[in-house]
Amino acid sequence: MIFDYLFIFVTKIQNITIVCFEDRNGKINGRKLMISISVPVIVLCTIIINVNLLVLLLAVPLLFAATTAAKVTLDASAGDLAPIGHQPEIMARYSTWGDVGSAVGPLLGYGLLTYFSIFVVYSFSALLLILAFLFYIVIFWNDRLKENESIRV
Repeated sequence: MIFDYLFIFVTKIQNITIVCFEDRNGKINGRKLMISISVPVIVLCTIIINVNLLVLLLAVPLLFAATTAAKVTLDASAGDLAPIGHQPEIMARYSTWGDVGSAVGPLLGYGLLTYFSIFVVYSFSALLLILAFLFYIVIFWNDRLKENESIRV
């Protein structure tokens, strides 16, 4: 019962946060800001989640909210990165690789847990997330996106 209320609370906070960070057009700047906030929160929660039970109870809802916000925002912004006329192809690749990651990721994580502690596995996943975030910043924050957006409008 308490988890139902916690889920509703986290979902409402997410919705409010997403609306607050959208810009006038509801697109580009809000998405970049949402990713720029949610990914560091995910990394921080992933690293501190093993400290103790209280931290775990506080970090899990925050981690849930941040990962959902990042996933929804990345899904929405994936088409913005595609060259004009190639959005369906890029979105198909994005969806396919996302499904592959969702299927293979837990298997790899469980396999790593047989050799390493959970803190090492979580730290490794945080490192991978930091590298992906840096890659995202390099690609998404460049001027090519602004050029694509001005052509579409």
